[in-house]
Amino acid sequence: MGTRKQAEQAQKAAAERYEKTLAMHTRGAKAFERAVCDHKRQTADARTELERFVTVVSAFYPVDVRAADGAAAPRVGPVDAPTLQNPGSAVGYAVTSSACGGVLGAAAAAGTYGAVGTFGTASTGTAIAALNGVAASNATLAAIGSGSLATGGGGIAAGTAILSGVVLAPLAIVGVGVFIHLDKKATAKRWTNTAELEGATLKLRPDSLRLTRLRLLTGRLSAAATLLGVALAERSDELETWPADVRAATATNAQTAFLARTIALAGALAAVLSATPWSENGNPSDSAHRAAREAEEALGAHR
Repeated sequence: MGTRKQAEQAQKAAAERYEKTLAMHTRGAKAFERAVCDHKRQTADARTELERFVTVVSAFYPVDVRAADGAAAPRVGPVDAPTLQNPGSAVGYAVTSSACGGVLGAAAAAGTYGAVGTFGTASTGTAIAALNGVAASNATLAAIGSGSLATGGGGIAAGTAILSGVVLAPLAIVGVGVFIHLDKKATAKRWTNTAELEGATLKLRPDSLRLTRLRLLTGRLSAAATLLGVALAERSDELETWPADVRAATATNAQTAFLARTIALAGALAAVLSATPWSENGNPSDSAHRAAREAEEALGAHR
């Protein structure tokens, strides 16, 4: 199990690791929430450009490019704090052990005093039980002290000293035993707390990594949506300058190629806007990775 000092040091180190990991998780959660807000804003602007493109290009060529609404962002809830036990303090152990020893010592002294008072005989030969008041008390103490001074015993003073020893001996013996017992329980609680903190830390680390991956993927989609929206806006501006009588059948090869590349950009943007960065279980979604990759390829071809 280890000593109390080892248990204290282990719990302190585990608590520091947990606090650092929790702080990292909190920063990751806030960064992800900011990324989600940015994503909503940037995709809203890109969605406007996509709708404008559909309106402009429909005058020359019928297209059906739509973007589905993205799912709501997963909620990053509060972290469950580890359940720790209170091991108490050394001062508390001392008070408890002293109280236990004192109670037992007092009980032992009372038993000794009562037994002598019941069965003892005074130095005068009279049974102590037959005496009353101060005479009975003095006779009892003298009997505990091996008789009166006149009969060669230790007298009242010796009886008082012995009776005090009867009180103090259990206080020392029982008190030390209780202290050791409480200290062992406290040490066990500290080791339990250490295990609880280590377990909580192990749970937080992969969740922090998940939040980072979600944030990066969300940012990747946001950037793709912004760049595709800008590229599509430029092409929509170009399309608005075309003669009104241009049709697919009458367009030049250059116009047909331009229109095909523009529709490809619009399709990539629609896929990005429809993609949700997170899956149902809160992890980065494969469809979002695929949409981001296709968007980057479309942007590469556009350049």
